[in-house]
Amino acid sequence: MNISFVEDLIKKASYPSITVTFKTHRTAPGVTQDPIVLKNLRAELKTRLENEMDKKDALLWMERFDKFSGLIDHQNNLDGMGIFLGENVGMIKRFPFELPNRVVVDKNFATRDLMVNINKSLRYYVVVLSKETVDVFEANEDRFGDLAEIEGFPMENPRTHADSLEKSFSDTEDRYTEEFFREVDEQLSALMKLDALPIVIVGVRRIRDYFTKKTQWGEHIIAELDGSRDAGNASKWLGDIWKEVGNNLTSRKIKRIEDVLGNAKPEHTTTLITDAYKLANQGRIQHLIVNEDAHQAARVNNGNIELLDKAETPDDYDDIIDEIAERTIINGGLVDFFSNGAVNVKSPLTAILRY
Repeated sequence: MNISFVEDLIKKASYPSITVTFKTHRTAPGVTQDPIVLKNLRAELKTRLENEMDKKDALLWMERFDKFSGLIDHQNNLDGMGIFLGENVGMIKRFPFELPNRVVVDKNFATRDLMVNINKSLRYYVVVLSKETVDVFEANEDRFGDLAEIEGFPMENPRTHADSLEKSFSDTEDRYTEEFFREVDEQLSALMKLDALPIVIVGVRRIRDYFTKKTQWGEHIIAELDGSRDAGNASKWLGDIWKEVGNNLTSRKIKRIEDVLGNAKPEHTTTLITDAYKLANQGRIQHLIVNEDAHQAARVNNGNIELLDKAETPDDYDDIIDEIAERTIINGGLVDFFSNGAVNVKSPLTAILRY
């Protein structure tokens, strides 16, 4: 799942930015409770809006919320859902990770839980190979998410129905397969240029060898799963892939964060939240590394930050770290979250500066 939609939420935020997130279920009996949870969150939202604006405006926003939430088909739920509503935003998103049951009405959308889960999720592409068809899915650890199947796939080999006599010559059949995989790699390249993830290829050995000879993304292949697999039943054998690549992906992420921290110059690094806020707004943070459990309320007065035990007024930030992460993303920086104990860092955040 690409984080670009989060960037869109950040850029289009204005008051009120309404965020409703909740845990959902893929199957019964849990899925039958999801509409009830949403109904309770709706009631909480109504109270929040009526407390923060006049009743006429609150009614208009509730009517708009009901219009969007009425589009939800709970039979297609994943593990979490978010409803985002603002002056220029109307979005419903399903997620392959759990989200808290939460209502936020603020000048910004509540994106922290999304950024944490998207960034900490170990994502990769699964490329299912055969001479006739190639399919590509995006996986989140041991599960597929919403729109897991990638646009442009599956690709069918137009030469499959070539003259049987012509195909009987092995060199001709080999050439057909190589031409097909060259076309597949062109389509895969368009995907990788947007969101370059590790790749797992699935198929019989001979077909995998064809593909690895033709692809320009060989360095991104982290595992190969042997044997023919039915792409239509991919979710049933995704667990086999995760067993193969899970430790690899986890180790790669931790090493990448440790390498970034180890190579950072002290004069280009800060662990102070107050400094990081100002630097993020200046666009100077190149890479922000955050403990996913860290939260900090704060008040900003004329550019000066006062850290608080909790937000006390509507203008206070419930979590200034969330704001720092958002500003870093808006200005083209990277954000990585780590869990407690995964990386030897004591501070809630480390900001590595461009200059």
